[in-house]
Amino acid sequence: MKLLCLYQVMFHYRVGTYEAISKLPNVDFELWHGADFDGTKKINYKGYVSFRHKQLPRIKLPFKTNNGIGEIPYYPFLLFRLTKYSPDVILTEGTSSLIVSSIAFIYAKLFRKKIIWWTLGELDGRRHSGLRKIIDGWVCYLEKNCDAVFAYSSQAFRYLTSIGVEERRVFVGVNVTDPSRRLSEIERVKKADKESGFNVVFVGAINKSKQLELLIDAVAELSQDYHDVTLHIIGDGNYLENVKKYALSSGGNANVVFHGRVVEGLGQMLTRYQVMVLPGLGGLAIVDGMICSLPVISGPADGTELDLINDDCGFVTKNMTKDFILDKLRILHNDSSLAQRMGENAFQRITGKYSFNSYMNILSDCINFVWYEK
Repeated sequence: MKLLCLYQVMFHYRVGTYEAISKLPNVDFELWHGADFDGTKKINYKGYVSFRHKQLPRIKLPFKTNNGIGEIPYYPFLLFRLTKYSPDVILTEGTSSLIVSSIAFIYAKLFRKKIIWWTLGELDGRRHSGLRKIIDGWVCYLEKNCDAVFAYSSQAFRYLTSIGVEERRVFVGVNVTDPSRRLSEIERVKKADKESGFNVVFVGAINKSKQLELLIDAVAELSQDYHDVTLHIIGDGNYLENVKKYALSSGGNANVVFHGRVVEGLGQMLTRYQVMVLPGLGGLAIVDGMICSLPVISGPADGTELDLINDDCGFVTKNMTKDFILDKLRILHNDSSLAQRMGENAFQRITGKYSFNSYMNILSDCINFVWYEK
C-alpha cells in the first residue's frame, strides 16, 4: 500500500507518529509538506528522520482569524503531482489545510483512491456565519464523504456522527505524541529534586487564544498569600510581547519567568515543577505535562482535554476564569501530597489507557479499514 500524508509542515511533535506509520506492515509511506511559516510555530523539524518526505513549493493565502491574519497553504500543481505519484491512500490534515485537503479529496474521487480525513472536529461553542458558514458546509461534505475520519477526541466523534458520518468510519485516536524523547529526558534526571517553592508552568504557542492573562492574574493573587510561587511560561509566538507587558503591569506580586521556546530538554524542565496550567486553546502540551507527572489544569482546548484529564489527575472546565485557576492552585499548593498523587496518576493514564501504542493501533486500524474495505 502506497500511503501519502499531507501536512502543512513536518512538526517536531509529529515525527514520532510518521516514524511509526512508516514501520507499519505492508505500508510504503511518504510525507509531503510545505516550507516553514516564518514567525509562527509552524516550523519544520530539522533533525534526522528515517521516512521519506518531500517539501513542496507553497503559496500562502491570507485569511482573517480571531488571532489576526492567518495563512492557508496551497501547493501549486498538487493535483498533477498526486496523479504522477499515484498513492493508494491519502492521510490528509483537515480544515487547517483546507485547500490542500480539498484537492486531495478531488484526486481520490477522480481516481478511485482512498482518503482519510485527520481532524479535531468542531471546537465546542464555535458558531459561524457568512462566508465561513459556506466553508463549513464544504468541510461537512468532505468529512461525510471521505473513506474514513481519524478524529482527535470523543468530542470530535460526537460532532462527526451528529453531522451524519457513519460511526464505523470514525476512528478516535485521542491526540497524543510519541513520548520516547520526553521519557529519555526524564530518565536522565529521575532523581532530581523539584525546584524549591510552588512552580506553575504553561507550555505552548503564545497567542491571544491561550488566555495567559487569566493565569498571570491568578498567580499574582496567589502570590499575595504565598511568597514561594513562580510562574514559568515556556513558548513563543506573536502575542509574547503583549503577555510580557501584562505580566509587568500585574502589580508585581507574581514572579514570572519567560523561558522562550524549548524543544530539547523540555522534559527535564517540567519534572522540576509542581503543576501545569493551560487556560486557553491547546492540547498537545497536556501530554507533556502528564508524561512529566504533573497535574494539569485546563480550559477548553482541542477536545482531548475531556478524554485525557479526569478528577484523579487534574481539573478541567468549559468556562475558564481567573477564580477557577486560583481555586485549584490553592488546593494543590496547600496539599503537596495531593499534587504528587495526581501527577503520578497522570503519568499512569498517559502511559496506559492513552498511550502512544494505543493511539497507533487505532490509526493502523483506520488505515487498514479504508484499504481492505470494498
